[in-house]
Amino acid sequence: MKKLLFGLAGPVLVGISVLIGLLVVTVGLGAMTLSMSTVDDTDDAEGQNVSSRCTPGASPDTIPEEYQDAVAWAAKESGLSQELIAAQIDNESEWEPDASSGLAHGISQFTPATFAQYGEGDIWDPQESIKAQGRFMKALMDRYEEQAEDEEEQVILALAAYNAGPGAVQRYNGVPPFEETQNYVRDIPAAAQSNFTEDCERPDTGGEQVGDVGSGEWTHPLPGGTHSSGFGPRPCPPGAQCNQFTTFHGGIDFASGGGNDVVAITDMTITGIDTNAYQGHFILARQANPDTRNGYVFQFHHCKAGSAMVSVGDTVAVGEPICVEGNTGNSTGPHLHLQIGDPSQNATQPDQTHQHALDPVPILIEAGVDF
Repeated sequence: MKKLLFGLAGPVLVGISVLIGLLVVTVGLGAMTLSMSTVDDTDDAEGQNVSSRCTPGASPDTIPEEYQDAVAWAAKESGLSQELIAAQIDNESEWEPDASSGLAHGISQFTPATFAQYGEGDIWDPQESIKAQGRFMKALMDRYEEQAEDEEEQVILALAAYNAGPGAVQRYNGVPPFEETQNYVRDIPAAAQSNFTEDCERPDTGGEQVGDVGSGEWTHPLPGGTHSSGFGPRPCPPGAQCNQFTTFHGGIDFASGGGNDVVAITDMTITGIDTNAYQGHFILARQANPDTRNGYVFQFHHCKAGSAMVSVGDTVAVGEPICVEGNTGNSTGPHLHLQIGDPSQNATQPDQTHQHALDPVPILIEAGVDF
């Protein structure tokens, strides 16, 4: 299953019939107390439902640093967005690993029986609890794949089952008419959108064309950012982990002070989204119009946790946002590391050894990018 950017979709779900009169909370297995208030939805000028809690431009809540890797793992395992996983945890326990509500325990609020099936180790271990959340949400998504009319309804049914239990969803052939569960299936997507993302818009993704592909143009990868570090040998930046890869810079850096959108440098197809200790949260892409400029492979490193606005398989037009400038991985401050690889590079994994790395500066100059 492709990774769903449903964490950005929130209020769009309100238009689905399954949500009318139905929607959110925790009973059977997630047994959590609601930490979020009911969200009223109003229509924007374009007719899409937009949560009144969503304030474009407001600073989003952040995923606690100590749980970012576990949330990323759970998102990848489940096929859901990090925003949605984070919103569930925030609702279930407000990120408190010692939270307890009835029979449900831990940061992701599992009953002992459910944790025994999907978890490993100690139910009170927050890292294992979050991973169990990812496994359980994957099982629920698989369970409702055939029943749901579309992917959005599939997510809603999975959330309802997490809150009220799969038996309740089966008994009512959909979201149970429990006020808590009805609130839960509404509030989680809305909170994922308004609390853990930079704005209130859901990109039009899902393996399809995003934006006006075909111009062949190039643009600055971090609008508003300045060129802060060049390609090639350099001293280790103060505060960074120093190794042979740090002392040879395989790309160039741009910085805006944090919070600006990282955008597609040219038309490109997303080939990888993941996280590790060195590149942090990264996005990989291959040039979508190789006839015009050699079919380069692009690497965008250090994105803010949970900020990916694209999915693997999307073809994205030049200038379309793909993530938010961050400070993840081996980084000493918010910035974007842009790396350009030759066409022979594997586009699904970072070029850790810089074997395929090309100096981006002459490429950008040739493409007419002013930086």
